[in-house]
Amino acid sequence: MRILLLTLSGMLTIHVAFGQKNITNTRTDKHQQVAGTKVALIPPADFTPSTTFPGFQQTDKASSIMVIEAPGPFREVSQAFTPEGLKTKQMVQITREDVTINEKKGILLKTEQQAHGITYTKYVLLFGDDEGSIMINGTFPKQLPTLEAPVKEALLSVFHDGALVVDPLASAPFAIDVQGTKLKFATSTAGALLFTPDGKVPSLSADQTMFTAGRALGNYHAVDKKQAAITRLKQLPLENIKFNDSQIKEIEIDGLTGYAIVVEANDKTSTTNDAVVVYQAMLFTDNSYFLLLGKANKDYDTNVALFQKIAATFKQK
Repeated sequence: MRILLLTLSGMLTIHVAFGQKNITNTRTDKHQQVAGTKVALIPPADFTPSTTFPGFQQTDKASSIMVIEAPGPFREVSQAFTPEGLKTKQMVQITREDVTINEKKGILLKTEQQAHGITYTKYVLLFGDDEGSIMINGTFPKQLPTLEAPVKEALLSVFHDGALVVDPLASAPFAIDVQGTKLKFATSTAGALLFTPDGKVPSLSADQTMFTAGRALGNYHAVDKKQAAITRLKQLPLENIKFNDSQIKEIEIDGLTGYAIVVEANDKTSTTNDAVVVYQAMLFTDNSYFLLLGKANKDYDTNVALFQKIAATFKQK
């Protein structure tokens, strides 16, 4: 068996055997903790911590490294990362490698994706176990190939400390208060906060009410805010949407203006195509927006009132 031993940045050991990369990382003083996560990385020299998502960015070069901690087991989450599955996200697979990160199974993908007329190279590192999964996306314009090696090396420098205690609520760029309601904090994914009745994802409660709040990734400017809110709603995994102008209200929360929409629809993410009520509040900043979403499969009026109450507690940090 031919094994190649490499050392990167003095902390990353890679054993390559039959095409399998077995990576053993230890934390060094070069690692930087990703706020709100149990992940630390060694970012490229000119990348700085992001204030809008968990990770790092290089704004001048439209490049980023984003960390997503998912509650799903690796064996389930990884099933979506096939060439066919990537195509549904407008991503084209270039290469795929099987890896282990500190004995946790994983995959490393190199993909390409079009956005706003630009072709981006995106590395995706996914690893985990039966308890959960970690996904790290490293994205940069294809026309800047000099970023490929440092971004890839940054992803492979990952150190996950499962015993670390973090407060994802404290690291979010906003606050939401659910005290005194039936909802509890469940998880944080890509900077978005999710609340469910039992604080679990997926919820084990018969009451499938949920509320999520997050900020858009990247810059966004809406000329017609009302139409932007309607368009965003239509991008949700819903069908048979029923709404009219009377269900679209102009709102202002924490000094931000926007639109709230209440609709009835069928939930495409449900195996039984459940009928649900959905509340969406879209609040606009100068160059981005916050999205507050509530969904319930029963007690429509009561839950819409709940969503409105929670949305009213939104505050920027």
